[in-house]
Amino acid sequence: SVPLVVLILSKNAMTFFHLILRLVIVTAVVFYYGVEVRLDWLLLPLFFFIITLFSFSIGVLVSFKNLLYKDYGKGMDLVLVQIFFVSSVVFPFPKTGLLGMINKFNPFNTLVDSTRGLFYFGIEYVDMTVFGITSLYSVIFFCVACKTIYCGEAKIRSII
Repeated sequence: SVPLVVLILSKNAMTFFHLILRLVIVTAVVFYYGVEVRLDWLLLPLFFFIITLFSFSIGVLVSFKNLLYKDYGKGMDLVLVQIFFVSSVVFPFPKTGLLGMINKFNPFNTLVDSTRGLFYFGIEYVDMTVFGITSLYSVIFFCVACKTIYCGEAKIRSII
């Protein structure tokens, strides 16, 4: 039988393919409207990849917990909606104050803010040390998620 990790990653490969198609369309629109293209934008795929690793890891761990404990999913729906509004996805967060301190420890905020900064302002805006540390944590988190799938594969197959 095929390992479960392969099935999950193949499903994500399809999503990644759709992302590539959308990026081609966005690139065409950027050229059509004459937006000044910067050399820094060549780093954007790396930034997107790190965000994907981090998001995939959270998704795997949350869904694995949801398989084991059915009520966990209902509670996570409430929590994840609140986390969405406490991240900088919708708007940039302040760098000072209580929210600024909370966001210093929010890895998703670091990844999104760095990607937004690279796109709008260039590599000078991005704190590469913080981004590098967050990227390292994302890779480690991804490895933990894959190990969780590998170790819990028998349990998952018995539930499914």
